[in-house]
Amino acid sequence: MKRNELLDILEIKDWKEFQYYEQFLLLMEHYELINEEVLFKAFAKISPEDLSLFLEMYFDDIMTGIPEDNIDLYKIFSTVKSVLTEMAYAKDAMRIMGQLVFELYRFLGWMMEDKRVHCRDLIENTVKEISIYESLILFRIERLNEGKYELNFSEEINFHIDEFEKEESVFPDEDTDQDMMDDESGLIDPENPVLM
Repeated sequence: MKRNELLDILEIKDWKEFQYYEQFLLLMEHYELINEEVLFKAFAKISPEDLSLFLEMYFDDIMTGIPEDNIDLYKIFSTVKSVLTEMAYAKDAMRIMGQLVFELYRFLGWMMEDKRVHCRDLIENTVKEISIYESLILFRIERLNEGKYELNFSEEINFHIDEFEKEESVFPDEDTDQDMMDDESGLIDPENPVLM
C-alpha cells in the first residue's frame, strides 16, 4: 500500500497529525498494511506519555475479548502490555523506540496469525481455523448475544517477551545531593572549602 493510501485511512495528511487514540486504533486494525518503519514514523510523532496511554487503552480494549477461563492467554497479554507501556514511558523512550516497535509488530503478527484457534459456529454449524485476534472479536460478539461459538485454543499458544528493566537515573536526587554537601567526609571540607 502506498503511503498516501494509509494516511487516507487514518484521515490525516501527514504523520504530524497522528496524535489521537482513534488514529492509533485504526493503525493497529490495519496491521496487514503496515510495517515497522511505518510504526516508527507514527510513534515518533507522539509524546511518550500519549504513546504509553494509547498502548494501555489498546490492550485494555482487546483484552475484554479474552475468555475468563483462559488464564494463560490473559497472562501473555498482560505481560506484553506491561512491557510495552513501560518502554514507551521510559526516560530514554526515543532511544529504545526501535525495540518497542519491533516487539509490538512481532506481537501483532503472532496475534493475527491464522489457524491458532479452532472455531465452531454453533448457529451456522461451520468450522474454521482462525487467529487469536479473530477469536477475541467473536467472543465479544457472543457476549452481545449476536452469535454462538465454541473456541478451542491450541495448547501450543505461547508468546515470550523479555521484561523491560528500567534504567536508574544517572542524576542524584536532591536529598542525596544535599547529604553529600553536608557530609564532612565528602569531597568538600567545610572548614577549608577546597578540593581535598
